[in-house]
Parts: sequence; structure tokens; C-alpha cells
Amino acid sequence: MMRVVQIHEWGDASRLVYETLAKPEIADNQALVKVRASGVNPLDWKIRNGMFSDHYSLPLVPGAEFSGEIVAKGDLFEPSLLGQQVFGFTQSMTGCYAEYVAVSANEVAPLPEQLDHIIAAGTPLTALTAWGALEAGGMAKGKRILIHGAAGSVGSFAVQFARQAGAHVVAACKKSQETLVFPAVDEIHFYEDFPDAFSRDYDIVLDLVGGAIQQQTFDLLRKGGSLISTVMPPDQKISKECGVTAQMFMVTPEAQKLKSLANMLINGVLQPLTVRRYPLSEARGVHQKQEKGELIGKVVLLVNTDDG
Repeated sequence: MMRVVQIHEWGDASRLVYETLAKPEIADNQALVKVRASGVNPLDWKIRNGMFSDHYSLPLVPGAEFSGEIVAKGDLFEPSLLGQQVFGFTQSMTGCYAEYVAVSANEVAPLPEQLDHIIAAGTPLTALTAWGALEAGGMAKGKRILIHGAAGSVGSFAVQFARQAGAHVVAACKKSQETLVFPAVDEIHFYEDFPDAFSRDYDIVLDLVGGAIQQQTFDLLRKGGSLISTVMPPDQKISKECGVTAQMFMVTPEAQKLKSLANMLINGVLQPLTVRRYPLSEARGVHQKQEKGELIGKVVLLVNTDDG
């Protein structure tokens, strides 16, 4: 048996229940990870409140990101990983608010000893979302890139990846969030001045916000530019009228990219997020505080900490 945080009904944070559940069974191509820490992401709230109810069934254990130790494996899983410290995120984007999670080979990579479980659990989904979305948009040296939602977790990694690529990086956020934006940006613009004060010469726009902001962003792109959203499908009619391309990006786990990510972190090429930590049993309170705006920044839930 194991302790988990689970939902039995779609709804607000009160639906999160801390309870006991049987450990997951693993298939031949899977491994069982004893979870040390699990990252909390806005996606967890969206799944919990039923936004993707057509794609999931109840009961459900939220949580996509994990770090921990492989304690069992199926016959077809890589033998060398048994007993290793690992990190990653699940294809289903669920299952990690738990003491154990079943993973496949593409969802996991070795955790270098220079990285602790807290940093590891708070990084993979957000960082690979930023990396993959910018690649999909054609990130390259000299491109002008506008990042909507730059003060958030994905936005912070996006700023870093874009700068590494040699792009001119412009961050967009609320004035109250200015201090949360990663300092490597070339310019910062505020939504209080959007869209009138924004230039109209971007090669790439990364949309991490959606809604009306996305709708008004098409005019900011150069002809032939690219809008990539991680939150909602862009309007293809408007895209065609403006002479730009637009797509929604959904990240999938890749073991090789996870390994590359770990190397970037230990080599200082990529700076990790500042992380707040809470026990798994307090997941409900964490969700409530984050949705009210009372808890800013990345949060990781601590799991299986009693034996170090």
C-alpha cells in the first residue's frame, strides 16, 4: 500500500483527498519509482477541476513531475536503472502525488548526484515545455521572441533557452510581476500597456497565457512569423489572415532530452527555479493558496522523506 493524494470528483481543491491506495502494478516495459518529490503545476489544477475530463477517468492521482528511486522493474525495462536515482514526468501528466509511480523508459532519466530531488522534481515538465515550444516555433540566433507569461515557471525557462539560442528576448507580464522575470531578458513589456505599447516585429511569440491576450497577439508578428501556445489552440482563420503560422504545443517526455536537461543544470547552463516545499499531505492547501495567488513560484511536494 502507499499514501497518495487523489480525486474522486472533478472540482476545486477541496476534492483532493489524502488517502491510502494499492501500489501501481508495472508492465514488462515499466519500472516502479519510489517518489521522493513531486512537482506541482497549473496543469494539475486544470485536470483536477475537470477541464480535461474527456481524456481522464476517476478516481485520479494528479501530478506529472517526479524524482525518486527505481525500486522494481519489468523484464523489458533497462536493467542498469534498477536502484538508481531518477527524475522525469509522465506521459499521462498524472500519478505523481503518490509514494510510488509506474513509469516507462521514455519518461525517466538518471539523476546526477550533483542534483537534489527537490530541484529535479520541479524542473522537467516546465523546462521541456519551454524548450520544445520554442523549437517548434523555429527558435534561432537573431530572432525576436516575445514570451507571454514570462514571470511563470515555463516562462522563466523559456527566457533562458531563447537567450542561449542567441535570440532577442522580450518578456511580457503584469507590472506587479516584474521582479519575477528572469533577468536575462532584453526587454520587458507590461500587460497594462498591451497591445498598444508593444512592437509589431516579432518572429516568434510564445503564448503561455491564452485568452484575449492570444487573440490580440497575431498583429504583433511579422509576416511569416510563428505563434506557439501551450494553453489553447490558436485561431487558424486569424492566423491565415495575418500571414503567420500558429499551433498549440503539447510536450511529451523524452529520455534523451531529460538527460540533456540534467547536464544543463549541473553545468550551470540552465538555472533552476526557486522552489518552495510542502509535505504531500498538504497538497490541498497548496492548490488553494496557489489559485488564490497567495503562493507564488514553483512548489514541490515532499514524498517518502522519512528514510532520507
